[in-house]
Amino acid sequence: MHGLRARARLPRGVTAPFHLDCKHDDGSYRLALTGELDLATVPEFERALRTACADGARAVTIDLSGLTFIDSTGLRAILEGHQICSTQGREYWIDRKMQTPVKRLLEIAGVGQLPFANEP
Repeated sequence: MHGLRARARLPRGVTAPFHLDCKHDDGSYRLALTGELDLATVPEFERALRTACADGARAVTIDLSGLTFIDSTGLRAILEGHQICSTQGREYWIDRKMQTPVKRLLEIAGVGQLPFANEP
């Protein structure tokens, strides 16, 4: 069985390493993801999300604009992120700015019910 995957076009033979940048200000956290969110990189995303909630984040915004690849594991982590934040009374937002393949994967997966916003 193949999972859902989306990949932006990169030059042949070039892969984008994963990077997570966490910024916070006055209780709002922004997790900006760059590169590939997949089985190998999801644990780093989940740690950052749990740390933001444990640190008392009022709101967490996920910025997917730098993602060039996301698989079903990454999609699951984004969906579970909403549940993690909700159960802890935190707001969870996904920035609408994202590359077309990532946006298309979210549409195909039917996750339009998640709170999308440019900023919380």
